[in-house]
Amino acid sequence: EKDPNDLQLKIVPNKSMERVFKLRLIIHQSPFDLKQLRKQICHYGTSPGRSAPKCEIAYIFKFNSLNAHESATGLKFLGECLGRHVGKANILLGKEWNAIDFVDPLLREVQFKNMTVDVRSLPRDVANHIISITRTHGVDEMYLSIIFAGYLLDPVEMLIELSTIVRTLDIHHAYNQHFLGVANVEWGPIVLKMLNNKLDKFHISSNSGEFISKQSADLLIEEVPKLGKKIDLFIPCNGYYEKDLDYTIHDHWVSASSAPRCGSLRILHTSIRERQERERRTV
Repeated sequence: EKDPNDLQLKIVPNKSMERVFKLRLIIHQSPFDLKQLRKQICHYGTSPGRSAPKCEIAYIFKFNSLNAHESATGLKFLGECLGRHVGKANILLGKEWNAIDFVDPLLREVQFKNMTVDVRSLPRDVANHIISITRTHGVDEMYLSIIFAGYLLDPVEMLIELSTIVRTLDIHHAYNQHFLGVANVEWGPIVLKMLNNKLDKFHISSNSGEFISKQSADLLIEEVPKLGKKIDLFIPCNGYYEKDLDYTIHDHWVSASSAPRCGSLRILHTSIRERQERERRTV
């Protein structure tokens, strides 16, 4: 059984620094038995446009928040081995949310543009902490995987705040009747406001059923291609059950699937679509 105080930290070094990081781990001996695992991870993606897997070398470390001295010492050791730049930082928390405090010393010392957070639920203090980290480090790409969202008091506020910081926001949400635990929300105007900010790419995968209504989808189809940005939007939508959509307007490809209970809406700039097509052909 997993200890609720466990914290898992996955580090993906920049490709140019991976060998150096590996060598530093060997040369600089850890002051205690640091639990670690080096593995290759391949991402296949769930949205259209990428068929080739993207593989990376990841180092996974485990800590326990009850052992404050050991955790702090281990994170300091990792910081010395990493230097100031990493490719990705991925945090997997147990049930005790104060465990994230032990990552602070490491995160304060390094710079990263891509952050992934896997959480069981998202209470206000953790949401605020995540926003603070993304803002402090200038994170460009944010990947959030959440199981339950019942403790998140204002998900709309959080999403809009993140959209002013990151260019990519990819959310996977499972096991809730409503997206992020909120019912009776017309998401179209909210998503449009987010894309009017810094955010360019917004992907959602969810087991909560329909994300937006047809009314909201119609608004996004009408307004998103007019924003003057290269948008990549992929969200669940069951509103087009009568027929599929597949056309181009204002340099954006609009696609809506009528698949029962798993429909989707895609608005994608043609240059991004063409690049993805070229990548698939080279596989």
